[in-house]
Amino acid sequence: STANSDDGTCGSALPLDECTFREAANAALSGDSIDFGIPGTDAGCDVNGVCTIMPTNPVVFPDTKSNITIDGYSQTGASENTLAVGNDAVLKVVIDMSNGLIGVDAIQIAGGGFVVKGVAFTLKSGDALEFTADTADGNTVRGNFVGVDVDGVNPVGSGGNGVFLNGGSDNLIGGETAAARNVFAGSAAVSIPWPPPSSPGRR
Repeated sequence: STANSDDGTCGSALPLDECTFREAANAALSGDSIDFGIPGTDAGCDVNGVCTIMPTNPVVFPDTKSNITIDGYSQTGASENTLAVGNDAVLKVVIDMSNGLIGVDAIQIAGGGFVVKGVAFTLKSGDALEFTADTADGNTVRGNFVGVDVDGVNPVGSGGNGVFLNGGSDNLIGGETAAARNVFAGSAAVSIPWPPPSSPGRR
């Protein structure tokens, strides 16, 4: 579901139960994958199957969780980029922070080994992803759109960083394959604070 709620159940046997992204994040254990299967009839999905989640506060992964994959490409109709030049990725999951307060991030991660891929972020003034602690090591951000619509062309939102490396080391933004390419537009970019935190191996 595109709802921004957590009633403590996610994927239960109840016929009308829904599993939101926030519920999935809170229920996820280390090593899990958060896959999206939002039905096209959901109120947050448009006629093209693009489903928009509108949190008002960050979805937080504490340092007690690690090696979790957030896979927007698991949503029906989504696919990774295949072009060496340009981008033909199809993204169907949007996290839109325009209803949040000024400075509110979309996702905050304090653990290591996360993979975030296939999500389009619309920012207000906070960050799409913030790695918040020195324990946020070895994370990968690949195949996402930040500050640009799902068409990969038109800018949306304003302010904020695509990725704020406020902690951790050996984090990979993008990669060497076409599928790993992120698209950052407008003011969205990768930010490393200066002077940087003390964690070694920052790159």
